[in-house]
Amino acid sequence: NVQKHTKVPSFCAKNLREARTVTLEWNGSSYSAELLDTNEVLENYTFSADGIRCEMQGNRLLLTAEDAPTAPVTLTAEKKNSARCGVITWTDGQFGVGSGLQDLVTYAETVNDPVVGYLKVEAGQGSVKIVKTSEDGKIAGISFTIAGDNFCENVIDDN
Repeated sequence: NVQKHTKVPSFCAKNLREARTVTLEWNGSSYSAELLDTNEVLENYTFSADGIRCEMQGNRLLLTAEDAPTAPVTLTAEKKNSARCGVITWTDGQFGVGSGLQDLVTYAETVNDPVVGYLKVEAGQGSVKIVKTSEDGKIAGISFTIAGDNFCENVIDDN
């Protein structure tokens, strides 16, 4: 039960430093990614990340964003019910008469034992291919402008 209690979705890490990065891809209307939880614990978690919508479908988590994140975003998975209770044994690991401190067994009331998982989300970098044509077949010296978010460049072809 302890192992089951602390199990996070398979695509999450238990600490932020070890979190893997998932890339959202443009699907024509939004940026998205689909993740499969092979640990089968997805339903036990809630997910949150700035600017990212998280939707569960069985053991799949669907991530979508209307706008591409400009930097990696941290997705946090928090276990819905992190309370548990049971018997606790305190021991120094030494056994036998006169070998160490006395072991103690006690019943614990319900305690909060939060379980959190992490994942980083970023947007895929796009690419562009420009094909130049002209009626006379001459394309050298043609100028054109490439523009986008925070980018604008005038280019003259030398081919």
